Amino acid sequence: MIQQTDMRPGDILLLLDTPDNTSIKHKGIKYGQKLTGINLARHNQGAADLVHAMIMVEYDCVAEASGGEGAVRAATLKFRQGTYVVFRCTDNALADRASTAAMTWSQHKDMGYAKRKAVMSVFHSDKLGTHGMARAQAYHDQINELTPTFGRGRAFCSEFVLACYQAAAIELGGGVASAHVLQGPVLGCDAKHCSVRALHDRLLSDNQFSLKGILQVT
Repeated sequence: MIQQTDMRPGDILLLLDTPDNTSIKHKGIKYGQKLTGINLARHNQGAADLVHAMIMVEYDCVAEASGGEGAVRAATLKFRQGTYVVFRCTDNALADRASTAAMTWSQHKDMGYAKRKAVMSVFHSDKLGTHGMARAQAYHDQINELTPTFGRGRAFCSEFVLACYQAAAIELGGGVASAHVLQGPVLGCDAKHCSVRALHDRLLSDNQFSLKGILQVT
């Protein structure tokens, strides 16, 4: 177990669906995550019990694309009760840039939650590809313009977390998306089709990220 005081900007938190969480929303997401296992070509080893993703932006504060709130927003972690699997980026500069991107997007009040994209993410390939590369470049360009045009103004949780990291990686890499810049299982993923389970799968196999442990917020 880890403590909230151990958390750093850029840390990725994946919410575990537990028996005491009886919300229909989380149960539906959990069912959807299981559907990704049908596509054996994905070799997805992520946990279907993980139903939400957030990114730490500062002490006791996370940024997220929230279906419950219907928006991209920043929220105090102490009000987000639950059990979280926590991953940390081993590149401090990348983690800091990603958290800055997350905070910038979360401050735009008109950015909504992309429910349809969240549902459809489990049915598409999450390989980066040409379209995924173009989307990653767009995330970088949009955050630098400080405009809320991300995903036509909408995002879902794991897409949001990954987009923050892709925008940050491209910024540190000179501003142009490339296979060299978007390296590793996490960054080399199409954010638009990256479910929470897929994000967990890629975090487990990416040496740019390490598993820090379990965080219990009560």
